[in-house]
Amino acid sequence: MPGLIDPLGPRLAQRDAPFVLKVFLVDDSAVARGMMHALLDASHGAVIVGEAHSAEDCFVPIDMLAPDVVVMDWSMPGMSGIEATAELRRTRPELRVVGFTSTDDPTVHEAFINAGATAVFAKEDALGVREYLLATAAVA
Repeated sequence: MPGLIDPLGPRLAQRDAPFVLKVFLVDDSAVARGMMHALLDASHGAVIVGEAHSAEDCFVPIDMLAPDVVVMDWSMPGMSGIEATAELRRTRPELRVVGFTSTDDPTVHEAFINAGATAVFAKEDALGVREYLLATAAVA
């Protein structure tokens, strides 16, 4: 289709890692999504393939793009990240979900894990999320 550019094509071609982890972001905060882009865009081994600003808006693109990992915010308008995590794990049990939250409330972290998240990180620990994703890519 004329004028259609695949924004991931050049980046994927430049990757020297044998496996590139496909990451999908779900967060209502443009700042948080931008922060994850900034952290992962310069990293080898992981690439952001899509994003949604609400839990309700994440299901169709996740089905279409088939990411390896979803980084999921907890508190968003409408459906919570915990509810979305449970739904994603029910319908796509192979999909890894990483909770990404602005609260340090242990009950929220526990609820994410109980919903099927493989890990939970505070937004203040965005570097920890990046390291977790890159470690996941390294062993995939």
